[in-house]
Amino acid sequence: MQKSKIEELEKQQEQYKNKAELFEKQQNNITNSTRILASIVKTVKEKQDEFVFTEFNPLQTQYFILNNGSVGLAGRVLAIDAVENGSVIRISLVNLLSVPVSNIGFHATWGNEKPTDAKALAKWQQLTIQHHPEFHSAINAWSMARH
Repeated sequence: MQKSKIEELEKQQEQYKNKAELFEKQQNNITNSTRILASIVKTVKEKQDEFVFTEFNPLQTQYFILNNGSVGLAGRVLAIDAVENGSVIRISLVNLLSVPVSNIGFHATWGNEKPTDAKALAKWQQLTIQHHPEFHSAINAWSMARH
């Protein structure tokens, strides 16, 4: 009789052990699924932030000219990362310009489109090809593709 009780208790103990292992596996699966879901949510949030906090579409913005009235920069946009209430723009500087402009204030030209005004186009080409042949090739390719 005691032997049968011992066997019954051992059987129950084995069942509890199996249940505990099953719960542990389920918990690990839930933890891994939660980790994956959190990663996906983070990626989606970063993509949303790109458009909420970044006024320039990084896929369409490749070149830039910035001028604050006394100093100008021309170059290529490497990446635009969204940060809260703004953007971090990583650039490759093509040319540092110290050409004063008549309208003092901040002016920026962005995008894949070259300027359409003949005077602005000449200035754009002058600013961007002085020191960077790769940029010159890009502008020529632009010109051929657009006309």
